[in-house]
Amino acid sequence: FLVEKNSLKITSPKSLKGTYECAIGNFGVPQYGGTLVGSVVYPNVNKKGCNNFTDVNASFQSKPGSFPTFLLVDRG
Repeated sequence: FLVEKNSLKITSPKSLKGTYECAIGNFGVPQYGGTLVGSVVYPNVNKKGCNNFTDVNASFQSKPGSFPTFLLVDRG
């Protein structure tokens, strides 16, 4: 079993600004050397993502023409 390490760079808000070590969730073929840019959202409800977010009246859809939204959930 191999865990691939990576880093997450947060640019705002200032209270979280910095680079953090993390592990990659490989759901498909990884794009080595690639970069993703978007907004990261940590939900107030359903933090483990075990239920459909529409069941808890939460939507994280990106607006047309904006950066994609990445949902950060706890693994458990």
